[in-house]
Amino acid sequence: MKNIIQKIKDMKNKRIIVLGDIILDEYLVGQVKRISPEAPVPVHSVESEYQRVGGAANVAANIKTLGGEPVLIGCVGTDFSAQKVRGNLKEIGVSTEYLSSFDGFMTPTKIRITTKHQQLIRLDHEQPIKFPKKVYDELFETIKSVQSSCLIISDYAKGLFTPEFLKKILKHAKDNNVFVIVDPKDKNFEMYTGANLVTPNLKEACEAANIEYDPNTKSFDNITDVLHSKFNIENLLVTLGSDGMILSKKNNTPHIREKSKAQEVYDVSGAGDTVVASAAIAYLATNDLTKAIKFANHAAAISVSKWGTYAVTADDILKAESLSNKQKIYSTDELSKRTAKLSDVVFTNGCFDLLHRGHLEYLKEAKSLGKHLVVALNSDDSIKRLKGLQRPINPLKDRLEMMAALSFVDFVTWFEEDTPLNTIKAITPNTLVKGGDWKPKDIVGSDHVIENGGKVQSLQFMDGYSSTSIIEKILSHAKL
Repeated sequence: MKNIIQKIKDMKNKRIIVLGDIILDEYLVGQVKRISPEAPVPVHSVESEYQRVGGAANVAANIKTLGGEPVLIGCVGTDFSAQKVRGNLKEIGVSTEYLSSFDGFMTPTKIRITTKHQQLIRLDHEQPIKFPKKVYDELFETIKSVQSSCLIISDYAKGLFTPEFLKKILKHAKDNNVFVIVDPKDKNFEMYTGANLVTPNLKEACEAANIEYDPNTKSFDNITDVLHSKFNIENLLVTLGSDGMILSKKNNTPHIREKSKAQEVYDVSGAGDTVVASAAIAYLATNDLTKAIKFANHAAAISVSKWGTYAVTADDILKAESLSNKQKIYSTDELSKRTAKLSDVVFTNGCFDLLHRGHLEYLKEAKSLGKHLVVALNSDDSIKRLKGLQRPINPLKDRLEMMAALSFVDFVTWFEEDTPLNTIKAITPNTLVKGGDWKPKDIVGSDHVIENGGKVQSLQFMDGYSSTSIIEKILSHAKL
């Protein structure tokens, strides 16, 4: 991520056009301590309130905080909410120069009444209307006047986008070699025909393809195939909530899946805005869609970890990346709490003194048996008792960090005993895995796992790879 952020800083043209529905998000924060005497309803005592921009404006805010130059184009009313939107945008450094407005249009406003970081109710003020032709003409002329190689269409179904208007925009973009990203809300994806990247969530993708998703079949492939072929969409980024996101490229398989990086999820408000904004600026900087999606996945994890609509910063991503390895490493007690509510946990253990290809292939196969892979490492003293006083080559601290750096490893822990039995009992994994010549019945902890409804499996190591043989080879070369 650090390389991408540096490339963003080094870009000469950081302009990204954001066209879409502009929303005001308001938060009324307080407490509920009593029931109303007038009716059997809770009384919410407001203690503070604040506003943030939402919809296309939040997309622009994210681009700004990530180091880009958003050109926000859209429409607001002439009401008090519009004044708050303009004021909020100026505070965060996003220009309001290209915002249109007209009487009779109500600026969409979402009021969230909250207590202790929980939403009690949301009140929506909106009145979608038919926009006058002069507004569409004004918006289109503005788009033509702005030089940018990337355009984001943020469709919140508030009345701005019509098939005719979108067709005109997409044709202009194609004629001028502008990369178009669409965050869709309309079920009819025909409106987005010709877009370079469309970012529906799974529900929106299913509705557009008219296919029900079944995780046990290849229905996801069928969904993306329909969307690619029927609507001529080059790339699809389907967001899966806590399961991350999948990038599907037309006529190109397999899909590129990014597992969610989120450690905690507090609020998903605005996460979709963060995804399109971060994907756009990363693509502009790298011209590599796969790298852009990885960057967007990291940004989304930060967004959902914050309360309320939040504009992710480059510093947020750098800080999260530096902490990501450490957030995988836990003591047995801490790990048992972390995994208590997780399903499909796979457990394996070993010294992993010198990481080599055999280890990597083994761990990848272990991860394929479930959703969450836990790796327990022998402590330094445990290895000395097992392999002699000259081992380990790498101390536990280094081995923990190296293991945590592997993307397919979810949790790392260690044990001081000769075997990981106590750790296995504390975690009670769904699948226990060991490599080499171990028979399932002889694997330490197998009885406990099976008694608790789990399964035990033995995997083969790759021939010709072992830490011991590598050490012996190094020593033999040293003698030459």
